[in-house]
Amino acid sequence: MSNDTKTPNGRGGARPGAGRLPRQPEPLPHIGVRPQDDGAAEAVEFLRAVMRDTGADGRLRVDAAKALLRAGSSRETEGKKAQRQAGALTAHEGTGWDGLLPQ
Repeated sequence: MSNDTKTPNGRGGARPGAGRLPRQPEPLPHIGVRPQDDGAAEAVEFLRAVMRDTGADGRLRVDAAKALLRAGSSRETEGKKAQRQAGALTAHEGTGWDGLLPQ
């Protein structure tokens, strides 16, 4: 019995080669569209291409669709505060307050 371990009595401690092997990363599937190296490809166009690629993994397509939703929703909608302020400017129209409020 070899005495390679770090304990004084030769028992216990770390053993080379023992334990689980590290998990190997899964290779990315081929998705048909690759971003250009010079950075000219738009991220939104790339995500749309991934989402529409029927040969790509379903999880990858769903993730691309989620990213498109997040990217699109932040730009298209106006904030609640701005909507309230815009509504407050025209709230008097069609009521008896039309002529009484300063313009």
